[in-house]
Amino acid sequence: MQTVLYLHGFLSGPGSKKACVLRDLCEAEGANYVAPDLNMSPEDAAALIWSEPSGRWPWPAPVSVAFMPLGLPDELASVPCS
Repeated sequence: MQTVLYLHGFLSGPGSKKACVLRDLCEAEGANYVAPDLNMSPEDAAALIWSEPSGRWPWPAPVSVAFMPLGLPDELASVPCS
């Protein structure tokens, strides 16, 4: 099963509208969804993302990384979140 790792911006969070829409899309497609809370310094956020001692991510593999730095695309902006 595919895992989608959503990395939110530093003025956002795992409960944002973008995160909610992506979570719902992942659930609809049967993918795992992971959105760690990265409201910390960039150094601490990087340490969390790369936290497993073996150097592999502590998320279920295979992993796709998602980020939407400029907001939701127009076609997703009106999608309600559950």
